[in-house]
Amino acid sequence: MYASTGVRRSEALAMKWYLVNWGEGCIELGWVVVEEGHAYRLRKLTKDGDDNARIYVDQPVMNVLKWQ
Repeated sequence: MYASTGVRRSEALAMKWYLVNWGEGCIELGWVVVEEGHAYRLRKLTKDGDDNARIYVDQPVMNVLKWQ
């Protein structure tokens, strides 16, 4: 997933299943994982204002996600 989409590590770690849009073949990026001291937490992605960023992926990638 990480290699096929080109997303940042923090974005890939925060991907959630409910943000996969099966009909459109895209993944919405709504969260990032951030490091705070010796712990990690999820933070809302604010890259594109209030909307989630969308990454459109190939059908083989969607097939792998469905398999998972």
